[in-house]
Amino acid sequence: EAADGSLLTRRYFSSSVDQVIVVRAETSGGGLHGFALALYSKLRSVVTLDNDEAVVVADAPSSVVWPGVDDRVAFGEGIFYDEAPPRRCATVARIVRDASGDSVTVLVATATTDSAADPVAHCGAVLDRAAALGFDALQKRHIEAHHALFSRVSLRLGADDGPTYLPTN
Repeated sequence: EAADGSLLTRRYFSSSVDQVIVVRAETSGGGLHGFALALYSKLRSVVTLDNDEAVVVADAPSSVVWPGVDDRVAFGEGIFYDEAPPRRCATVARIVRDASGDSVTVLVATATTDSAADPVAHCGAVLDRAAALGFDALQKRHIEAHHALFSRVSLRLGADDGPTYLPTN
């Protein structure tokens, strides 16, 4: 609850059908006009901020290991770049603001040069399509895709009329 008494609600999901990560923040009394966005990467990268969009373009690592597991010389924290020239990856995050100021949706897309010649442009196209759908349609499509995969089977063990307080160990 905010100081003005309004409630902040956050919802998150990763939509495989639309290839975006969706973060939604809503208040019961407005006040999200000052919402800001920043991205950070541990990879060798360049970050640009432009109005309501943040772009990270980075060298894609050939491998990532936990410190102390591998004795190769590493750049950063267990991030290795063995390929020359390195593959590129991009992550683009875009804020979509509600005109009322009661909600903002952050859409995030990512791509590599393995999947797109220009990963930033690819991310932009993905975000354009997702923004055009809107939050409610994105969430509906995500739930439908999830249900298609995970609502195929159900398992019922025993009757529901027995005691629920018995230990199971």
